[in-house]
Amino acid sequence: MFLALFTICLISRMNGSEADGGPCKTSERSVPGKALKRHTFKEFPVRGIVDCQNTCERDPRCASYNFFIPGKVCELNSHTKEERPDDFVTDELRFYMRREDDDECLKTPPVCDVNANCKNTLGSYLCSCKPGFIGDGKTCQG
Repeated sequence: MFLALFTICLISRMNGSEADGGPCKTSERSVPGKALKRHTFKEFPVRGIVDCQNTCERDPRCASYNFFIPGKVCELNSHTKEERPDDFVTDELRFYMRREDDDECLKTPPVCDVNANCKNTLGSYLCSCKPGFIGDGKTCQG
């Protein structure tokens, strides 16, 4: 169990988490002892949590994952705890991690028209023209 906790702390520190009490640094993105249930679309054995993280980052359907510590099993989820808070449950044998996302709306040059609103989504973004303008969001005319 010590090795599992050490691994969890190490991953949390690698991800730039901030201390909020408890045995190691955690953030809203990584939560030991919790899991998102009913949204797993793929489950598979791994050598360690880093393999789970790498697989999630490569799969566009993956929004988060649970790592089953004793069996070293990765559970890829199609949603996050923020999207489905009622399904975020205590499970001392698991570790929850939300996928990190780049905010395309903050990129330079802008991805949307100056007369559009940009909404960041996991792995993508949505552009929509502001009131009084028409277009696809990437180009808006008024």
